[in-house]
Amino acid sequence: MKKQLMRWLVTRNFYLARFYQNQRLSRESAQLADKILIYQVGKVGSTSLYNTLKSTDLNAAIYHLHFLQPAAVKRITNHYKSVFKKSHTIDQHVIHSQYLRRQLDRGFEHSPSKWKIITLIRDPIARNLSSFFHELRYQPDFLTTENFDDLVISRITKQYFQQYPYQYHPFDWFDSELGAVFGIDPFATEFPHEKGYKIYTYNHVDLLILKLEKLSECAQVALTEFLNIEKVSLKAANKGNQSKSGNLYKKFKQQATLPTDYLDTIYQCPKVKHFYSHAEIDKFYCQWTQSVSA
Repeated sequence: MKKQLMRWLVTRNFYLARFYQNQRLSRESAQLADKILIYQVGKVGSTSLYNTLKSTDLNAAIYHLHFLQPAAVKRITNHYKSVFKKSHTIDQHVIHSQYLRRQLDRGFEHSPSKWKIITLIRDPIARNLSSFFHELRYQPDFLTTENFDDLVISRITKQYFQQYPYQYHPFDWFDSELGAVFGIDPFATEFPHEKGYKIYTYNHVDLLILKLEKLSECAQVALTEFLNIEKVSLKAANKGNQSKSGNLYKKFKQQATLPTDYLDTIYQCPKVKHFYSHAEIDKFYCQWTQSVSA
């Protein structure tokens, strides 16, 4: 009876839910000294990689998160607080951010081993659109749309550019998070486009950057080299309640039009050219221009 009451309470009170999840994570993490962080901007396929590593026999605590910079952790916590009455839950990555932020505040000298960080990258426009439609789960007026006419497309497009204006670029995460928190600059050295991954070694952390578009090709060799995992079978993310927004996303891609100057702003960014070849970027252009004319 007490357990049932607790389960009910943690779905009704944000602070109790946060306390409960933090306590459980602290107990689990205390048993494992090594830390593996799947840490990157959201909607780049990281949940699949997290599920994959959780299913392996690794003697390490595995975390999945997007933010560690203090202001960002506070911002995302406040966001989940604001939608808690609708969602009745706090996403795991928020709890992981809070816990690891406390660890960072203590200092790396308290860590018995180097932290292992895995970061994924993805076509930035595909990432932005995926993130945008993921957030539409809190807007049922869009999710119940059946007649996907020009007016609906116009409304969604307008809201998209309000949320992701031209000046927003997901690869800025490398400066605001990875650089600001760990002092890491992956742009200082060349990234192997065809190989699809690169390992960086620093005094306090080791970093692996993986390209989502080549994940099925390079995951095995990259994770073997980075974590000494002999066999990797990538696990799919559980999309569950995102099916409605996913269907809306498909319809939007089929019928909407993204301005050419927006495509140029995103794809001509030096950060994109650092990770992707000219051929890969051209393929991104073709994908979006073909999809909107289908």
